Amino acid sequence: MTVSVGTLALGGSNSIGTLASATAPGGLLLNDTQSLVVTGPAGSGSTAVTSLTAAGSIAITGSLFGGTVNLAATGAASESGAGLINAGTLSGSFASALLGGVNTITALGSITTPASLSLTETGSLNVAGPVTAPTVALSLGGALTESGAGALITGSLSAVATGGISLGGANQITTVTALTSPAAVSLTNAGDLTLAGTISGASVNLVSTGGALSESDGAITTTLLTGGAAGDASLTGFNTVGTLGAFSAGGVLTFADRDGLIVAGPITAGGLDISAAGPISLAGNIATGTFTISAADSILQSSGTITATLLTGNASVSAVFGPDAAGPVADITTLGAFTVSGGTLSVANGQNLNVQGPLQASTVLLSAPGSITLSGGTITTTSGTITAPVIVQGGTTDILAATSQTPVLVLAGSNTVSLSDLEAPAATVQLNTGSGSATGLLDVGALAISGAGGAATLTGAVAGNGTQNAALLTTITPAVNTNYTLNGCVIAAATCSIVTPPVTPPPPPQVPPQPQQGEPPLVESIILPPDSGVSIVPDAFTDSDSASSSRSAFRVPFLAGLLAYVFSRDVDDPDLVLPNISDRDY
Repeated sequence: MTVSVGTLALGGSNSIGTLASATAPGGLLLNDTQSLVVTGPAGSGSTAVTSLTAAGSIAITGSLFGGTVNLAATGAASESGAGLINAGTLSGSFASALLGGVNTITALGSITTPASLSLTETGSLNVAGPVTAPTVALSLGGALTESGAGALITGSLSAVATGGISLGGANQITTVTALTSPAAVSLTNAGDLTLAGTISGASVNLVSTGGALSESDGAITTTLLTGGAAGDASLTGFNTVGTLGAFSAGGVLTFADRDGLIVAGPITAGGLDISAAGPISLAGNIATGTFTISAADSILQSSGTITATLLTGNASVSAVFGPDAAGPVADITTLGAFTVSGGTLSVANGQNLNVQGPLQASTVLLSAPGSITLSGGTITTTSGTITAPVIVQGGTTDILAATSQTPVLVLAGSNTVSLSDLEAPAATVQLNTGSGSATGLLDVGALAISGAGGAATLTGAVAGNGTQNAALLTTITPAVNTNYTLNGCVIAAATCSIVTPPVTPPPPPQVPPQPQQGEPPLVESIILPPDSGVSIVPDAFTDSDSASSSRSAFRVPFLAGLLAYVFSRDVDDPDLVLPNISDRDY
């Protein structure tokens, strides 16, 4: 069929095998009751619609064009030979679509297929409507974008573009098998998303707004990776990422890199696990629960703030968090298991630090502005220094040698060092307390104290000696001080000087007042039986039977061998009778 008219509308039950040449600037509509071959050129003007419907397949072997090209087929839509589509918008519904010609399509409208959609485009392509297919494969000579109602609804997406890729619509993609561009790549998905192929671009941004991100045999290659997930984000494929930038995860973010990595952040996640086959530089803010970090080289926090409830990890060269220099800050609640096989582990914390361990590094440096608590565990090191105003060692903490060298552990607590059970029988332990105090139990190979103006009350063993002589095996600077003791003896004294608390002497005996010359002796007190009901004290008389409890003082001559009972009644009472004498005689 060949025709050239203004508008061609063939909507009947046509039976046309081949559409050879049909040009209708105002629009072309063809309904076919069988499969259709388009050898072309066929189509409409740049603002008109070309619509082909077939009760079978549509095979394009020539040029098909129009402002909008709509293909509706119960069979497949395909291109072969010189077949191509030149359209502002392509839409349609077909059993499948294999459109691999030299197409020039500006946008995809609504497209539905129960099988695969494969499209090659020589330029850029914008997805402006919902594209639904189990498999979508796009190959572009320009950029791939989405706008308006544009969304890819597919089980598998492959998109390769020479321009940027920006898919920010309400996409529902299960798996991405390829997403590559030399420019920026960005994909937002409404549900769980699995990366099972190559994702590459100058920068890559991956977001799952309603689910998780995961990587299964995938590979992300980019200088900058950003993204987010409502759930977990597990990106552990063959990734080569220069910088991990802004990333958020409602669950745990796990990222593995095959090279060195810069973590610029900010990163917010319920948990964070970062590993790299090279050095890791922490250069941005991180806020998480458990932070696990592993590097085949060094780990260095160069800037930013790390906030984590638990820090664990390992490095082969060194691991430095929150350096002493102003700038980076480490706010770690608990330091868990950490190993540095060849160098230094340093945590200069910005808050109180709890150390669970175990820790292993040739040099261990821990500091905090408030307190450091060693909650048991093991520290394997050659040289360790723990610095904080308050150092508390709870449970049992073992200090082991990292090499054949004798390990040295310095506890620098300017206010308090409190030890529950420090087990370091093969190590030298130095307590730098300044004017503070040190207390508790320890077992060390050698012990040195540095302090003045404070005190130490320690118990335990030095070089296997758990007696009082252990104090003699201990050194102290700047000078021996009786306030510093080990097992009750003054530390570093020439001999064991047991410090005992001072004894308060008894008060001197009281001398009773003496009578004036010529007066009879005073009776200061008379002790009566408990059931007498009477007590007599100097200058006062009391009688439990009398409402009056005081009388004028009077003197009774003291006669040897005479025990006088004087009742607090009137002295004229006839019932008061002194043996063989009268009270009037006195």
